[in-house]
Amino acid sequence: MSLFTSKGDPDRTARACDCATVLNQQQAHDLRAAGYTHVGRYLTGTVGANHVSKAMTLQEVRYMENAGLSVFPIYQDGGYYSDYFASPRQGIVDALTAINAADLLGFPSGTTIYFAVDFDAYGFQIDDLVVPYFQQISGVFHSQKNESKFKVGVYGPRLVCKEVSSRGYASTSFVADMSTGFSGNLGYPIPKNWAFDQFHEFTFDSSPSFPLDKDAYSGLDKAASHFDNVREYTPDDLERLNLKTRVEAAKQAFIRYVLEPLGFYGNFVNYELEHDRSVRVNHVSSGAFDVDVDITVSETVGMTSGWFGTINIAVDNSGDLTVETKNQISGSSATFDFEHLGSSLDFEQRLMLIAASVKSGTISYRIASTESGQLILDIKAESDNLAPGSSGLETRLSVTVSYILTPRGTGVSFQMPEMSPETVLVGVGVVAVIALFVVTPVDEIGVAGAAALKGLRILGVLG
Repeated sequence: MSLFTSKGDPDRTARACDCATVLNQQQAHDLRAAGYTHVGRYLTGTVGANHVSKAMTLQEVRYMENAGLSVFPIYQDGGYYSDYFASPRQGIVDALTAINAADLLGFPSGTTIYFAVDFDAYGFQIDDLVVPYFQQISGVFHSQKNESKFKVGVYGPRLVCKEVSSRGYASTSFVADMSTGFSGNLGYPIPKNWAFDQFHEFTFDSSPSFPLDKDAYSGLDKAASHFDNVREYTPDDLERLNLKTRVEAAKQAFIRYVLEPLGFYGNFVNYELEHDRSVRVNHVSSGAFDVDVDITVSETVGMTSGWFGTINIAVDNSGDLTVETKNQISGSSATFDFEHLGSSLDFEQRLMLIAASVKSGTISYRIASTESGQLILDIKAESDNLAPGSSGLETRLSVTVSYILTPRGTGVSFQMPEMSPETVLVGVGVVAVIALFVVTPVDEIGVAGAAALKGLRILGVLG
């Protein structure tokens, strides 16, 4: 599991072990006969240049259970380099994938799953990348998606385990003490919540022999000694199911990150995800006009004909929006201050929140009027690479938020003024003003209409 390994201290007492080998019946019994009571195994993934599966199978689970071994599951489909943790939505994707894999293998309720940080993370990388990753994982594990009430564990150097656990994002630690070259192990005490402590690598003599890591065992995590009855899948079926879960998790995370800054995610989650079908998530009425909000999810991306502009979203090494992205958003919001309309600052902040949440892809916008006198403002966020590494499955997605303003009666109408190329280049700020442009003077709209306009604060009325 380590980039830098050493033989550690082979004389330490080891009741636990972990390995990347799919165990057969004889190997499981040999481990128990050698005095091991707990074994750590991987939920998903492959190992080596030939991509040999390291993922547990249901048959292997039965072998370990029959041999009297307790199993602590490990999740690692990356995690051995810093950029992995900077990838957008990685924690949400990994959490949902791990939960699904553990359920398919029959792990009982309350089992702790250890998520790996398998590189020499420095303090700033822990703060900027690793902790936010575990914050995402913790959020999923505390949601309804985790019906089995699995717990979060952390695997990594002592400093990583300490920092993640001290923030409440992991219940127990699996310490990578075998990685003596890691700075995060030098001079730091073992975390108080350590459950397993990896300290020595060797070849275990069985049929056939296989690499094994010795782990000390504290007793804080009893691991799973009995498993639920579940449907049996072939290893290939499990791999496909886990891959599909990763992609679907990435899509759900993208939808959430687009809608949460606008305040609509709570309305949307109750709907079944159906591509290219609009879902109405909110309706507001005033004495002058109605405002409806529709959400459309599609796997069609890149279709921006007729849209006013596109903002490219990118983050720097710290996970923050790049200066270029921030400048694009700020530059797209013209400075204006109209009575009863507020300012472009509100709209700009909303776009910043979406971009900061999504972290990759694009944001586009457009405005249109209908023959019935409605005005429609669309904001679209999209990505063509939601789940890097999940080749063979669709990973594209776009989420469009449509604000539909409908006049009530004959006292109010919307007007689309002529827009020169120079005006179009001004961008979102102009679009926002047009979207709220009311031909009838405010004093003819009435107090309710004026209050509603002011309440809009560009896009803030339903947020």
